[in-house]
Amino acid sequence: MAVDLGLLSGLLVNLQREANISCSENTFGANYSGLLSPASRTVLGELSKLVCEHPITSIRLQVDGQDEAWDEVDFTDQRMLDWVVSVTDKAALLRDSLAINVDIDGLLFFDKAYFLDSWLPKVSGLLGGDLHQSLQSERPLKIFVYGIDASFGGPRIAIVPTNKYDQVLPVEWMMSTKLPNLEKLLKSVHFVTGNAVMVSPERFLFNWGDIDNAIGAYFNKACVIYAMISLVQEFYGWDKVTLKGRRKLELSVCDSELQEFSRRDIDAVIGCVEWCYAESDEETRILLVVDRLTLDLKDDQTLIGAVRLVFAAFAEAKSRYKYVVLDRKKDYTKELSDIQKDLSGVVDKYVSASHQFTGSLLADVLALAFVLTAGVVSRRFIAEDALRSPEAVVLFKSFSIYLVVAVILRFWGAISVSLISTKLFTDWKGIVRSHMSAEELQRIVDNSLFSVKLNFWITCVVVFVIYVVMALSCWNVELTLGLFGVQER
Repeated sequence: MAVDLGLLSGLLVNLQREANISCSENTFGANYSGLLSPASRTVLGELSKLVCEHPITSIRLQVDGQDEAWDEVDFTDQRMLDWVVSVTDKAALLRDSLAINVDIDGLLFFDKAYFLDSWLPKVSGLLGGDLHQSLQSERPLKIFVYGIDASFGGPRIAIVPTNKYDQVLPVEWMMSTKLPNLEKLLKSVHFVTGNAVMVSPERFLFNWGDIDNAIGAYFNKACVIYAMISLVQEFYGWDKVTLKGRRKLELSVCDSELQEFSRRDIDAVIGCVEWCYAESDEETRILLVVDRLTLDLKDDQTLIGAVRLVFAAFAEAKSRYKYVVLDRKKDYTKELSDIQKDLSGVVDKYVSASHQFTGSLLADVLALAFVLTAGVVSRRFIAEDALRSPEAVVLFKSFSIYLVVAVILRFWGAISVSLISTKLFTDWKGIVRSHMSAEELQRIVDNSLFSVKLNFWITCVVVFVIYVVMALSCWNVELTLGLFGVQER
């Protein structure tokens, strides 16, 4: 049976509310201590019943300085003075209550004031700096907080009241957005330092529930920070990033103070980043935005100071991009035309090599025919049985060797010329191309040369086989002449 997280967190918070009880909390655990009183005896008794019911091993008890088992303590005993309740593993409590699983991370906070006044500004790293490890993970995160009224959050993070830990979250939870993932960001932004941990701004995006509150302000700033970082060219650290547009600017990312952004500014930044990374041409889109930002930004401003400028820069970038696309289409068409011309040269090489190889076959067939005619037509040559002489055998075997050498050299020459011309074309076009990917260039080349290559290889194979047959026939001339009835076997 799962632990009731709402009931458990309520009992612990009730302990904290007494004036003579001290408490401390951190990310992983919490500690409550004090002297027994009528109110604390009641709460501890209820807590003991809950712990023993399940049982819960991550909540420990000390009485008068000694570790005690929950089921062995009578909290009505007036001889007991001081007690200590320690929550040693908050994550274990979340697992016991089935609030998280292997696919979802979780954090638990009993004290709302600690979460809002200490953890968010000092531990989380949301204001700029090293993120807490729970925020670096790629898995979705649920943060359970006692004392908030309703759930709110985004696609990758949710703030949930402990008394509603098992409620179903809206459809926006776990739904992907168009913001870039970590793989795209690492390709676009050059991280000069090895210590920086980059995450997608989607991690901190809040887009459902009542998000206009003190907690949401921290995540809004983090979302804006990481969205703006995705537009820079180089990241050296939180005190130095580089924007390379019309001007080259070196800026710090932000200060450590909490800043609240209007919904218009947040939507403008998110929309701009989504547009920049929506297609494969993110480098050009980012550059168009950065061009405008570097003109409007002052040298002493931070990167976050550019947020109010993004709306205008985004609008101008979209307008300019249309003209960039038109220019690229013209250049792309011209590049395709050049490829067509160069491909014609490669095709000519294949056709020429095929014709030369076929022509050499015809020449050698005529030579063989002449040898056979000279030896077969002459009755005297037959009457004197010259074809059986050692000299005739040597003559035909020599011609057979000539055919073998000839076909090897000509076959190698035809293939070499064709393959080298194709490789030179592909390598050269791979260097000078500027409007198409390597895959697209290879696809064009393969489609254009397929029929030509097929015809070339069929011709080469057929001619090669004919040469082999001719060479074997000459090597075994007596058998060949016998098969044709020219000479008795």
